[in-house]
Amino acid sequence: MKQFSLEEYLKNPSRQVVTRNGRPVRILCTDRRDKENGFVVVGLLSDDDTVSLWKATGESVLVKGCDLFFAPVKQEGYVNVFDFASGARTDECVYDTFEEAVRFAKKNPDSKYYKATVKIEWEE
Repeated sequence: MKQFSLEEYLKNPSRQVVTRNGRPVRILCTDRRDKENGFVVVGLLSDDDTVSLWKATGESVLVKGCDLFFAPVKQEGYVNVFDFASGARTDECVYDTFEEAVRFAKKNPDSKYYKATVKIEWEE
């Protein structure tokens, strides 16, 4: 999971936010006036409707272990595998579609070493 940042959240407010232990959070307000302590984020712990406060960094004010994080986003793509005398390796980039990856592999100067296109998945 990636640490919450108010600046990053405001760029994409539809991104899912969770606590350190994975509880979903619905952000209600990001401009609460709290000059003394800096708890500017107001949110609802969605699993039990508890309202809580956080700093712009995601630090929790009320509940230990409730710091904010961005929920992991599953990504997928395709890489080409080439088998050279020195060993197998993949392209340096990840392609959005299988067809795009294969098309590149066939145009590649090393296409005679092309073995397969493989789907990969990861979380960011």
